[in-house]
Amino acid sequence: MLKFIKLYVKSMRLYYSFVTGLAGWLGFAFYQHIATDYRTVEIMPSVDRQIVIISILFLSWGVNQIINDYLGLKEDRINAPQRPMVTGELNHTTALLVSAGLMLGVFFITWFFLEKKALIPLLLGILLNVVYEYSKSRGILGNIVFGLMITMCSAYGFPAVSSAAVSGLSNT
Repeated sequence: MLKFIKLYVKSMRLYYSFVTGLAGWLGFAFYQHIATDYRTVEIMPSVDRQIVIISILFLSWGVNQIINDYLGLKEDRINAPQRPMVTGELNHTTALLVSAGLMLGVFFITWFFLEKKALIPLLLGILLNVVYEYSKSRGILGNIVFGLMITMCSAYGFPAVSSAAVSGLSNT
């Protein structure tokens, strides 16, 4: 079990998680800017909600990398033969099940704890991750899809943080 966790985390390539984390934080910060400077709401979201949202945003990179590794196994056998899924050290079925479980957890957290509207960019981000695998070999199209995929993080951050403030469920 410990070996699986180490290989799973290695495959997540969390050293790049700042990409999705910072992109999502932009949506988060934009909401806070509007709420504070324009006094659109009186209550800012609690710190615990902010931590949950930022954690989801930073870890989304890793979960998407697992899916990307699975979809690109054939390509990675040539370009990245050392990756755990390619070498067979990381069981792709188990890794995909863990990723699906994590995504399901994010769906539930978003639905019950944050804001249902944030599910739209969340689902679009997952879809774009799959589309990216098939578009990255098509020149500029791959770059456009990748950019849209990262943009979904900002589009998630804004409504996810807004629900706590608007509904009055955060700490005062």
